[in-house]
Amino acid sequence: MVVLEVLLDADALQTGMALAELSRRCQAYLLRSPELFLDLVGVRELPDPRNTDLAVWRRYWEGPDHPIAAWTGKIRKTPGRVWFAVDGEQFRPRIPVPEGAEAALVEMTRELVDARLAQYRRRRSAAPGETFEAKVLHNRTDPILKLPEGEARARLPVGTADVRLHDGEVWRFKFVSHYCNVAHRAGSGRNELPDLLRGWFGPSAGQPGTDFHVRFSPSPDGLWVEPIGARVIPFPERGRFVAFPSLQAAAESRAEVWQSQVVLPEDAVEVRLPLRGRPAEGLFAVRATGDSMDGGAAPIHDGDWVLLRYARGQGLGAIEGRVALVAVGDPDLGASHLLKRIVRVGAGHVLHSDNPAHPDLPAAGAVPIALLVAVVRPEELAPAEGCPVPESRLAEEFGLTEAPTSPWSRVDGGLFFLIDAPGLLLAPDRLRVPGLDRRPGETAFVLTRLPDSGIWRYAGIGRWSEVEAAWGFPGVDFATWRALGSGRSASRTLPAVWQAQAEALAHRNFQSPFFP
Repeated sequence: MVVLEVLLDADALQTGMALAELSRRCQAYLLRSPELFLDLVGVRELPDPRNTDLAVWRRYWEGPDHPIAAWTGKIRKTPGRVWFAVDGEQFRPRIPVPEGAEAALVEMTRELVDARLAQYRRRRSAAPGETFEAKVLHNRTDPILKLPEGEARARLPVGTADVRLHDGEVWRFKFVSHYCNVAHRAGSGRNELPDLLRGWFGPSAGQPGTDFHVRFSPSPDGLWVEPIGARVIPFPERGRFVAFPSLQAAAESRAEVWQSQVVLPEDAVEVRLPLRGRPAEGLFAVRATGDSMDGGAAPIHDGDWVLLRYARGQGLGAIEGRVALVAVGDPDLGASHLLKRIVRVGAGHVLHSDNPAHPDLPAAGAVPIALLVAVVRPEELAPAEGCPVPESRLAEEFGLTEAPTSPWSRVDGGLFFLIDAPGLLLAPDRLRVPGLDRRPGETAFVLTRLPDSGIWRYAGIGRWSEVEAAWGFPGVDFATWRALGSGRSASRTLPAVWQAQAEALAHRNFQSPFFP
């Protein structure tokens, strides 16, 4: 199964791989997996399995009674199909695949491999004394770990112990009585356990109503730890960020990066945003809602994408003057999350809104979650308003992995309205889409297309109006409104300030002696 897993990860199930590279990747995979690594301990050919030379490892991995020999039929005791062959220094597949079924083969193979490895890991974990799990709780300020009770307590470490994470980085966990509430990187004295747990499970980690756990597994190098109950997705490529679009402004946290994977809660998605010369690793994105930070030299508007990096347990004093995502309120009753600037006032701090219309809030008890890195406006992700976009270039013009579909769809974290038939436009600059699960702070890219035309025209950014229960956008031209709208009017909705001025003008004229 490890051989298949490595081939699948390299997208090489149907092409094969050089034996040296395949063996090297299999070795690396086993070193990253604490439970599978235990199978190498005590193997005669591998006196020190963690520091085995690649040549020695290849002799073991490619030797008799081992995986390469098994897959190439050299140790079969009964006749049957041989699925792979060694051709010189290449490990090649011999899997007959009907034309058009290649993707299905890969998908079904991955499902089988995942199931078999999961079964094996469960059997390994069931052995007494080999692993233990700890529940994530909350101490009213931060998430901590509750250690198991009963007979398992006697097998737990006591005091400070070295623990390895997925990437092999060594942390020091402090096990005291019933809990573990302190952990930090080797060489650091600052408690980073809350950061680690929030990174794995989100800012609600440990709060009432959640059920997150971590698993500790022993190995010759000490304990290894991994999250349980989190979804694992491929690491976002350059320009793509883990995002939490279903939550309000700055209400979620980063994803924790472990080599080629990201562990994140179930509601996380990915969004494609400009990097602006910054490394993507460790960043995550949320939508800003409201206008409390819409002011100053760098305003944050409602609907903007906000890129954040985890605060790593820093206190308020260390981030003075910075815009930060902070948790405020009673964790037991449900803390709220705000995006505010940390400002010193006298001997303390306040949570400052850059919009002067919003008052400062007391910072007492506020817990920094993440720091602002960059703001990306939706307008930066689209071509110029009015720009024609051929059907074949929809994905390319918006920098997407795939083209959106009409009448609405979400692609790479962005919401798209593609209007090419009557029924959605309420006015030349207003539309309503039934059945849409609108998300807080979400904006939309609006495109229209005349019947029998292969060209879309970008109409601008759509923003939701609670008052009108409709999406407002810059608007379409008269010909498009005639073709896709309804009614005889072609007037655009007046902005609120113009509406007020028009009403005042009408009132003055009505009072004039020139009008009866």
